[in-house]
Amino acid sequence: MSITNVLSLVAWLITAALLVSAKVLPNRIMLPVVFTFAALTVLASLLIPVNHIMHIELHPGLVVHITLSLFAYGTLAIAFLYALQVSYITFRLKQKGSSLLHSGLPPLTLVEGLMFRLLQIGTGLLVISLLSGFIFLDDMFSLQYAHKTVLSILALILYIFMLAGQTLRGWRSRQLIVMNIIGIVLLTLAYFGSRFVREVLL
Repeated sequence: MSITNVLSLVAWLITAALLVSAKVLPNRIMLPVVFTFAALTVLASLLIPVNHIMHIELHPGLVVHITLSLFAYGTLAIAFLYALQVSYITFRLKQKGSSLLHSGLPPLTLVEGLMFRLLQIGTGLLVISLLSGFIFLDDMFSLQYAHKTVLSILALILYIFMLAGQTLRGWRSRQLIVMNIIGIVLLTLAYFGSRFVREVLL
């Protein structure tokens, strides 16, 4: 799959999930960000030529692994968006004289709860996707997959550490926002790094 294929799938997954849940979950202020990302993905598909395509229907095990990986990434990306929302609400709360009663922003505790729930689901999916890779791929530490495997494992360790800190110590601070950013950056490099170098830079 080319980088534009994967970007399109991720953009569709995140946009569809947030649109479907917009009426019941506090995510409306995130929709402009998601729409912008989707628009840039469409633009990239027009500008970046597709010259690396694999017929994944010939590899059903790989289809399972890719599907799980995309769902894991999409879930953790949405958790990252909620982390940004937590940061923004916290910033507004700390501003003297500012009022959130008529701002349309959801309660901080509700957004935090959703963020941690998404982190739990995304981390579970990431574990399963890595296990499926070890089952269905010949060698997850081969030259082709090594960087993806290592970066994904590092991200998994970070997410588990984050969830453990929240569960055992009740972490609710800027550190969690930073760890969310680091985690999604690691996964982005794992999923898109080699594709970007191979298809765009080279």
